Amino acid sequence: MVWPENWDIVVAFLAVATQWNAVCMATMSSVRLHWLGLNYAAVRARFPAMSEATFQGLQIMEVAARAELNSANG
Repeated sequence: MVWPENWDIVVAFLAVATQWNAVCMATMSSVRLHWLGLNYAAVRARFPAMSEATFQGLQIMEVAARAELNSANG
């Protein structure tokens, strides 16, 4: 369930879900992706009129998603 006041943020997050920056990290025994964050140029290109409040909400979701992605990856 998404609270109505967060709906635009969730829609924006899902719309740019393919726009993550990541780097490949390799050691002698493993290779993994380290997720850096969203490509903000792509976010702004997709939503040029995004409000500052929505952008800040998107960043909060990004931080939570990045932590989860990197913990699941390591």
